[in-house]
This record gives sequence, structure tokens and C-alpha cells, in this order.
Amino acid sequence: MLVHLEDGSRVRRPPKTDSGTLTVTVSASVAAMLAGQLDRFVEPGADALVFTNGAGQPLSHSSFLTHHFRKASSPPASPAASTT
Repeated sequence: MLVHLEDGSRVRRPPKTDSGTLTVTVSASVAAMLAGQLDRFVEPGADALVFTNGAGQPLSHSSFLTHHFRKASSPPASPAASTT
């Protein structure tokens, strides 16, 4: 687990309880996509980060929420609203 400290630094710590570790089942297509992500962008090692910012640093919660999650979770625009 990556913990963000008050001084802005981040440190790795084990989860406080077993419930802090999660197993997620994904489809074969998602597994293939993640394998490609790992091959192209992730440094070797068991503690390597799977998703990082452009500088290779951990994604911040606010940046991920603003730039990625909100876009992915919003409904698609209707074809009538398209300008293309």
C-alpha cells in the first residue's frame, strides 16, 4: 500500500488488516490489456507501480479522479450532439 504523508512524500507500507488486500477477477480481454500495460510501461519488480503519471510517479487521487475516472464514468455523448 502506498501511503501519502503530510509532507507530500509517499511510503510503502503493508495493509493494516487482511481486508486491505483485494483480489479482482477480470476477463481475458482485460487481462491481455493489463499484460500489455505491464510489458510497455512498468518497471521490473514485485513492487513496481502498474499505473503512473507521465513522470513515472504514483497517480495522485485528485489527478486520477479529475483526468481519468470522471471521463470514464460519464455517459457517452449522444450522436446528435457530435460536431463531426
